[in-house]
Amino acid sequence: MAAFTKHRRRPLIVLVLLAFIVTMLPPLPAGAAALRVIPHTVVEQDDFNEDFLLTLEDDSFLDAPLPESLSLGGDFEGLNVSEVVYTDSTTVIAKIYGELKHNTGTGTITLAGQALESGADATVAVAVEQKNVPDPDATVIIPEQEDPTGESTVEPELLRIEIASLPDKTRYYVGEELELTGLVVIGIYSDDTEEELPITLDNISGFDSSEAALGQEVMVVCGDQRASFTVDILAQADLMAMAGEGDFAGGSGTEDDPYQIATPEQLALVHRDLTACYELIADIDLEGYLSEEGEGYNEGGGWVPIGSAGNPFQGSFNGNGYVIRNLTINRPEEAHYIGFFGRTEDADLRDIKLENVNVSGHNEVGGLVGYMKEGTIVSCHVSGSVQGGNNRIGGLVGANYGGEIFASSAEVEVTASGELSMSAGGLVGL
Repeated sequence: MAAFTKHRRRPLIVLVLLAFIVTMLPPLPAGAAALRVIPHTVVEQDDFNEDFLLTLEDDSFLDAPLPESLSLGGDFEGLNVSEVVYTDSTTVIAKIYGELKHNTGTGTITLAGQALESGADATVAVAVEQKNVPDPDATVIIPEQEDPTGESTVEPELLRIEIASLPDKTRYYVGEELELTGLVVIGIYSDDTEEELPITLDNISGFDSSEAALGQEVMVVCGDQRASFTVDILAQADLMAMAGEGDFAGGSGTEDDPYQIATPEQLALVHRDLTACYELIADIDLEGYLSEEGEGYNEGGGWVPIGSAGNPFQGSFNGNGYVIRNLTINRPEEAHYIGFFGRTEDADLRDIKLENVNVSGHNEVGGLVGYMKEGTIVSCHVSGSVQGGNNRIGGLVGANYGGEIFASSAEVEVTASGELSMSAGGLVGL
């Protein structure tokens, strides 16, 4: 009887232990957000550089995500994210580059849950194909061709598209139609061939000139492949201020003979040529120029930032220690690149002093530069106030990607007023 009783108790003890273990297990994580990607297939290459269109399903971004919000895995693990371009609440473009090798055949892109409404990570897989390198010792067998011309009837697959040349026109005023003259798009195929693709307005999405917007993303769509460029949509007053009248105080715009600037009107002429060299030869007070009666009022928007995503400032500007006073920018609804310089790329900025700035934007907002990509800032100083939304708000520079800053300072009240103040700083936001 005792043996029987002991035999019957074993299953009971096991069941009790199982129940105890189940109660101690942590709760299962919430389901990850669904994420779609274009392109969904890429080919290994040493100088890989691709724009991935990432679209959320049943989720949305809290705000424009940072490159640090993305993590790469699988065959993508050794790659880098240079920039994440916010298109709307469900779509971003991730610019990914580096040396891509085929190992597992799959690369992954993960959006951190802290950047999403759901709080759950979102991951998508991209197929990575091997580059087709013929074996020199292999025997080549040519099948019989039914086509009398001997040409293969198999169409190569379009792997990706690249913008080889931007349109001639990337600045528009409200109400204008998009012009594609000068736009060159190259298709790269699975048989290692390239060709220029015919592009019409049917291949374009994202262009909207119904209201002013700096750095508007325009998509070129060919089948499943996408590439993008940016345009500026400006109010008529903005264009008039940027076009300017008259000429500089002197100079020819070269490194040895920079354009000379002594007045607010001449300062506005910098928009004409974003690759030239400039220098101040006098202090400049912008108060009257940017007032309601001034030429630079722009319906209350104030100063038009020099350089944008599609047209960054790539020249040099030497303040020679002179002071620019009372810079006012009031563009809180414009998404990106707000500052005396909106966006710079490999620019050289020296000895610029901005006093009593009042700058207001959304993301990438700085007193001197909104978004700095590479280049140099030396002995520049800003005082005043800078207000922005959630991301990359700084007294001197909003966002700095690869640039160098020396002997510079900011005595600025910096305010990041969004619900998520993810990156803000007295000198540099990020």
